Parts: sequence; C-alpha cells; structure tokens
Amino acid sequence: MKRIFVFFILFIVIVLFYLAFNNSLALYSTILETLNIWLMKVFPSLFTFFIVSSLLINFKIINYLSFLFKPLKRILNFYNDEAFNIFLLSIFNGNPSTILFINQSLENNKITIDEANVLTCSASFISPFFILSFFDKRQALILIISHVLANFILVFFLNRRLVKKNISIQKDLNIDFDGFLSSINKAISVLLVIAGTMVSATLLKYALMNSLSFLPDNLLKIVLSFSEVSTGLNDLRNLNINSTYFLLLSSFLLGMGGFCIHLQVASVLSKKISYKYYLKGRFIQGIISVVIVLIIIFVKKIAS
Repeated sequence: MKRIFVFFILFIVIVLFYLAFNNSLALYSTILETLNIWLMKVFPSLFTFFIVSSLLINFKIINYLSFLFKPLKRILNFYNDEAFNIFLLSIFNGNPSTILFINQSLENNKITIDEANVLTCSASFISPFFILSFFDKRQALILIISHVLANFILVFFLNRRLVKKNISIQKDLNIDFDGFLSSINKAISVLLVIAGTMVSATLLKYALMNSLSFLPDNLLKIVLSFSEVSTGLNDLRNLNINSTYFLLLSSFLLGMGGFCIHLQVASVLSKKISYKYYLKGRFIQGIISVVIVLIIIFVKKIAS
C-alpha cells in the first residue's frame, strides 16, 4: 500500500512538472485563483467564527448560555460541559478550527482522551450557511437536516460508551485569557496551513484533470469532487444527473469532507489523537447522511 502511494505521488509530481513547463501561465493562474478565494472568502469567515468561538469558550460565556441547551445535552449523552460546548460550537465553526479547540481542551485536561476521540469523530460540520449558499432552499434543508442529524446520531452512540466508563472531569469556570491569546496565535498559523492545503488540493485536482481526461466526464468530476468541498459541490451541481443522485452524492461529500479538509485536520491534530478517528467518523457520517436523505425522499414521495 505504501509503495502504491509513493508511485502515485511520483506520478503527480511528474505531471505537475510537465504542466509547469508546458503551460506555466495556466498552472500559476490556478494557484493565484485559489489563494484569492482563501484571502477573500475563507480567511474572513473562518477567522471571525474562530474568534467568536474562542471568546465564548475561554471567557466561559458559553457556560452561562448552556442552560438553554440542557435537554440536547442529555439527549446526546454529554456529561462534560467542555466537551458539549465544543460540539455545539462546531456546528457553525467547522474544521480544522474545531480540532484546535479539542487540542486545547485536551492539553488543559478539560476533556479526557476518550472525549477528544469522540469529538474528533463527531464534531465535524459544514456550516449551514455554507450549504444554503450552494443549493436551493428545498435541497439545502434536506442536506442540512441529514448533515447535522448524522453527527448527532454518531455522537449519541459514541457517548453512550463513555458514560459506562464513568469518567469525571472537574468544572472550570475561571476565565482563561492566556488560552484566548494562544488560540489567536494558533488560528493565524492554521489559516496559513489552510492556504497551503488549498493550493495542494488544487494542484492535485489540476494534475488529475489533465492526466485522466480519457475517463468519462461525469465519472472524472465525481472522483475529483472529493479534492475540495466547495469546488466539488460546484462540479456535482454542473453534472447532468438526476436530482436524487445529486443529493445523495452531495450529502456524502458534505459528510466525508474533501481531501483539503482532511489534510488540514491531519496537520493540526494533536499527536495524542490518531487521525483514524477523524477518517472513520467522516466515512460513517457520510453513510448516515446518505441514508437520511433516502428516508426523507422516500417519505416525501409517500406523502405526495
């Protein structure tokens, strides 16, 4: 397996060298376009959400608001406020920002390694606002329900196993100003990592598009849609396929995430946590999302 991976990387490098010599202008313009997306869209939104989440967590504001979500906390089998707060904020925060909060809480002994593994598996969301920007209202509603519900189902069953272990964590209501400053520094570093991984994913997609052009167009676009979520959804939207297949593919992509996000998570994930937890969680979430979409479509057909 390792040898196959090495040959694949070598193949990509050779293709990129060829493309750089053959048409460097097109290659560099693709890179600049990606960096422009990062600067104009990714950086402002991610940094804003990260700062808001960091303030809520480190200044314990989320603890004073948590009473509003107590029923949900019980339903999802959370018993540690810190873990529940991270999960709650991850719905809007997304990755790799959520991974930073998991790392920080684990380092400060506010969550256990088992809780960190559960959160790595289940606290991974694509923002509902992002989904709304890509689909019409009917499709967006179906995908948001399936995406969020899939992680809720996942964390419900994973937390049930934790409850049996009866692990207790001390509540900490002290304001962590140093933690807030530290998280800002880490956010800047992570945003630079995101820029690098976005370019890497773009280069990979560009190389494969030029070397696998002999494949059927639809098949190629479906395969390459998993390089990066936003461009992948755009490719799927432009496919000439049935709306049901489009929703199923989109729901799996949103759950599984693109190569770009996986690369970002792997680069910032604490050494105490294995990447396999994240990979396993994304695959399971993708499958559950697809099943939920199928159920919604089936129920709608019966109702009509």
